[in-house]
Amino acid sequence: MRVAKTALIAALTGLLVSGAALAQDGKDSRDATLAAEIKQHLSHSVLARDIANRVQVIDGVTYLHGRVDTPYEVFEAEAIVGALPGVTKVVNNLEYAVQ
Repeated sequence: MRVAKTALIAALTGLLVSGAALAQDGKDSRDATLAAEIKQHLSHSVLARDIANRVQVIDGVTYLHGRVDTPYEVFEAEAIVGALPGVTKVVNNLEYAVQ
């Protein structure tokens, strides 16, 4: 009886761990798909196209990184990204050089 309980507990633990891994893979897949969509939208903007390769998405939160030439590029990128479905928050870490 004790062996059966131990085997059952081990089996259930394995299922829980594999289920958590599948859930994480699903999130990673959604984030990767969203990042690709964001990069595509940014690449169509004259002001924001240079930012397209500096995007990171974690659980729907989108991080914009890098330097741009004008404050307009900062605002344009955030506006484009923030309007996309699936983006839960935009963390705009873009910087521009003051001239």
